[in-house]
Amino acid sequence: MKLTGIFLLLMLWTCDGARVAGEFWLIYIFKNHGVTLVKGDDPYSPAYKILNPDLIPPVPESAFRDLIDSIHAERGFLLLLNFKQFKRTRGSLLTVEKKDGSGPVFEIVSNGKANTLDIVFSTENKQQVVSIEDADLATGHWKNITLFVQEDRALLYTGCEEVNTAELDAPIHRKTLASMASPALHLTVCLNSSFPSSFSLCVCEQELPHRNNSFIVSAFASCTASDYAEDGWSPWSEWTHCSVSCGRGIQQRGRSCDRINNNCEGTSVQTRDCYLQECDKRFKQDGSWSHWSPWSSCSVTCGAGVITRIRLCNSPTPQLGGKECEGEGRQTDKCQMSPCPINGDWGPWSPWDTCSVTCGGGAQTRKRLCNNPGPKFGGKECVGNAKDSQMCNKKACPIDGCLSNPCFAGATCTSFPDGSWKCGKCPTGYSGNGIKCKDVDECKEVPDACFQFNGVHRCENTDPGYNCLPCPTRYSGPQPFGRGVEQAAANKQVCTPRNPCFDGSHDCNKNARCNYLGQFADPMYRCECKPGYAGNGHICGEDTDLDGWPNADLVCVANATYHCKKDNCPNLPNSGQEDYDKDGIGDACDNDDDNDGIPDDRDNCPFVFNPRQYDYDRDDVGDRCDNCPYNSNPDQIDTDSNGEGDACSVDIDGDGILNEKDNCPYVYNVDQRDTDLDGVGDMCDNCPLEHNPDQLDSDDDRVGDKCDSNQDIDEDGHQNNLDNCPYIPNANQADHDKDSKGDACDHDDDNDGIPDDKDNCRLAFNPDQLDSDGDGRGDACKDDFDQDQVPDIYDVCPENYDISETDFRKFQMVPLDPKGTSQIDPNWVVRHQGKELVQTVNCDPGIAVGYHEFNSVDFSGTFFINTERDDDYAGFVFGYQSSSRFYVVMWKQITQTYWSNKPTKAQGYSGLSIKVVNSTTGPGEHLRNALWHTGNTAGQVRTLWHDPKNVGWKDFTAYRWHLIHRPRTGLIRVVMYEGKKIMADSGTIYDKTYAGGRLGLFVFSQEMVYFSDLKYECRDA
Repeated sequence: MKLTGIFLLLMLWTCDGARVAGEFWLIYIFKNHGVTLVKGDDPYSPAYKILNPDLIPPVPESAFRDLIDSIHAERGFLLLLNFKQFKRTRGSLLTVEKKDGSGPVFEIVSNGKANTLDIVFSTENKQQVVSIEDADLATGHWKNITLFVQEDRALLYTGCEEVNTAELDAPIHRKTLASMASPALHLTVCLNSSFPSSFSLCVCEQELPHRNNSFIVSAFASCTASDYAEDGWSPWSEWTHCSVSCGRGIQQRGRSCDRINNNCEGTSVQTRDCYLQECDKRFKQDGSWSHWSPWSSCSVTCGAGVITRIRLCNSPTPQLGGKECEGEGRQTDKCQMSPCPINGDWGPWSPWDTCSVTCGGGAQTRKRLCNNPGPKFGGKECVGNAKDSQMCNKKACPIDGCLSNPCFAGATCTSFPDGSWKCGKCPTGYSGNGIKCKDVDECKEVPDACFQFNGVHRCENTDPGYNCLPCPTRYSGPQPFGRGVEQAAANKQVCTPRNPCFDGSHDCNKNARCNYLGQFADPMYRCECKPGYAGNGHICGEDTDLDGWPNADLVCVANATYHCKKDNCPNLPNSGQEDYDKDGIGDACDNDDDNDGIPDDRDNCPFVFNPRQYDYDRDDVGDRCDNCPYNSNPDQIDTDSNGEGDACSVDIDGDGILNEKDNCPYVYNVDQRDTDLDGVGDMCDNCPLEHNPDQLDSDDDRVGDKCDSNQDIDEDGHQNNLDNCPYIPNANQADHDKDSKGDACDHDDDNDGIPDDKDNCRLAFNPDQLDSDGDGRGDACKDDFDQDQVPDIYDVCPENYDISETDFRKFQMVPLDPKGTSQIDPNWVVRHQGKELVQTVNCDPGIAVGYHEFNSVDFSGTFFINTERDDDYAGFVFGYQSSSRFYVVMWKQITQTYWSNKPTKAQGYSGLSIKVVNSTTGPGEHLRNALWHTGNTAGQVRTLWHDPKNVGWKDFTAYRWHLIHRPRTGLIRVVMYEGKKIMADSGTIYDKTYAGGRLGLFVFSQEMVYFSDLKYECRDA
């Protein structure tokens, strides 16, 4: 018997050398054994239709077991098949099923509806389906396919082209084929290899014989019985619906037999498999990359190229919403081959040379180089000539009409062959027709070409062009010049005020700071020695105690004594340099200032010679220096400074009204006005419009409780109804024209009819705006801008009439624990005309706050503890608005817990702190403990900064602080110097709780605190 035509070949594949390890014929088809010959895809390879699979002999059991063993050994197989399938049909190509007919365990299905090739298998009583997408097999055309299955990967090829891949849930050679080794299975192979159009798919449904427990392997092209009626049988009924909605089910149909007249052969019921669609048994899984492929060959054979490698997101492939692979699926890298030969090529031609003649015919040449590129690496030289020539100016020479210079000098003249001529544009800086040109006035055409000063355009017109005058005195800038409107508009003169501190033209000492006073000040800057040095700023010497006086005499300018003389007390700050007995030793460190033989600590008149120490009124102030020798008054207060103390004066304020009749006994008020008739004159009444004879002021803001609303919308320390600019912060309340409208919201501060932005004396009445020297500052305010009779260079606030120098001689005593009995209130001694204060006793917390009010301010001073006793707080306050609202800078020597833990526990850490006080209770034990505590206390104190180094002050050591406060931006910065070096620096802090206020000094339980060489300066400009 001859083996013919159609066969199904299963090959086993190994990876080493791509070798075919074994081949198995699954189907043997013999002539006349259940097949019929049909026309195939290839005339030399005919196709067969299997009519009766029962006639095909079985595959021996040993051969099938060899097949299974080989698949296990090689971990996969190749399936080769040539078939044709109608469009959108579905059928099995290979099936391994149980002999008892209970269903398949392995199946290869072509699903035309889903356009997939499905591998269906069972593992541990669970059916799995793996689909190879985009198979394109059910097209009605012959398909020659190869299915390669190895481990858990399946690849489908059509012809020689790869179609797609899929991942199995388990390796094919393990659980899947292990279940196929059971003797209760048989193998069915179905080949759709040319069938009538009425058949869509091969469905293997006929029962196969059991022979010695062997696997029965058969193949047929059309397994379904024909639809026409046979002898004795009625036509077949329609197929029933599929028994399942997904996966493999069955369909049935029946027919009846006329047994009276016929002996019907065959079955009356037919059953076939149906597979409407796959059951989705997949599970969610994230994708993962396969291994990288080998690098490709270089993309070029010479020079620089690239190599490429790829990887696929199929190990495994993401499914059911699983994450795609992260990263790139393709990588490229550079590769370098041997340099490619470069043939030479010509560069561009050079411009033509100038013609040898201007008319009548001449010659001109041009050249080029073989450099675009030059030949390299064996490349060819350029082909062609490197030089070229041509004729030029062939026209006959015309008559030159320009020889007579008919155009304006500088204008282009063009001559024509007929002897005519034409003039071009006038030169830059002129206007006209080219024959006649007129100078352009650039100063007029461009009115801001040069700097305008006092309404004058400082520009000079020339013929041609223009030039700017030099910048005015106290200004610096260029002096441009040129021709034409375009140049004047593009190159304008800009003059800026000179700042010698900025441009380095000052002559300050290297150990001094240059402080710019403004362009109108004379001089424009002031030199000030840095902390640790003293002098006039041009010469600076060392200053140990930081009180502004050098340790040794300095050679300053002739007759100059200011801060150039040797410090008469070099180790103890005494900025006033007081020396009552003129012995060269300052009173601060002289044990007997009056040389009366009585030490100062026992002398009842330390500055008056009184060896007998008489003291009639026993107030510890000797009769020789007592301003009330017969009335006890240890404080020696003398309000009117007439030499007679208040305790014995019948007119304390010196206004000519006796005390018992004076409604302001401590304030000079001749008119005795008392608007609210409360017995307290308006000049000293803290509520002049409200009857309040008790004058209570609980929060120490100088506004009586009776009329104190504490409503302050702009946070400048002045309640709305008393604020001369209630919506614009102006803590200083400056009002130079006394019109009840503060300068901050007044557009004409001096009421001279000239708006502030155009007024050359903003604070001085000068409607004539005279400015004799033309420097921009009016004559009315020359050298004294605020008209306070203090030259600007010495004025600490040159734009505020009310503040001219640092002075704490008059201050408000603010006790912060007024009901406390453990300690006394502070005792302040004023020296150096209010520029030095000494607090002498161990006291309750308290403030000595000055009466001057500030917006932006710089505040500096020297801090010195002249005792070894105690280790508590001292510092200063700024932005003071009331005893409940202020900023405080406080410094403690050591870390310590306050002795009383009521109402709150207070732990004070050594080091410098900046705090903002906003107390809901005001002075008392709550505020006292909150101030001691380093940290925040709700409703009382918030710490803005604490020195992280926790460095405390040292006894008998001079320190210098410098505060910068700019309420408009909220900027706060405190720098503390020890000698010449910075000991602590808060850096820039921003807080807008308060928009300015008063300055003062602060102590808490610390005696002998010296505050020396105090200085404040307004920074509102």
